[in-house]
Amino acid sequence: MLGGCLPIAGMDRLRKALLAPFADVEVELSFSMMGKGLPVITGTLSTQVLAECQRCLTPVELLVNSDVHLQVVVDDAAANHISDQWEPLVFGGDGQLSLAQIVEDELLVNLPAICLHEPAKCQQPDGHNELAVAADKPNPFKLLSQLKNAED
Repeated sequence: MLGGCLPIAGMDRLRKALLAPFADVEVELSFSMMGKGLPVITGTLSTQVLAECQRCLTPVELLVNSDVHLQVVVDDAAANHISDQWEPLVFGGDGQLSLAQIVEDELLVNLPAICLHEPAKCQQPDGHNELAVAADKPNPFKLLSQLKNAED
């Protein structure tokens, strides 16, 4: 079992997806062998980050959690033969795995595709109701539709 905190400062890809890291990543990982000597990594990751709300473009605090279920495989062909309960982790041939890269990959996968505040907390930008106002205007093509229907 490996537990502790890992700073987001060294995770360049994750930092680019955020406005700012909010806290270090809490890491709890267990490394073991399964069945026929297949290495697996299980555990949890948790952190808070500051991202941009895609609705109001202001900062939003997000709690990012990840349950880790990785099976280490040697290549993509072996990855096709693992159980559905595991995600493959393709092991490069250099004999080393980067813990920081594994943690960064898992957090990136678990970030929301679109970061948003809760609707009640979201600060709508000016002019967000313009579409609703436009829907109330008369449709200039309604007359053409009536003429077309009259011809039929």
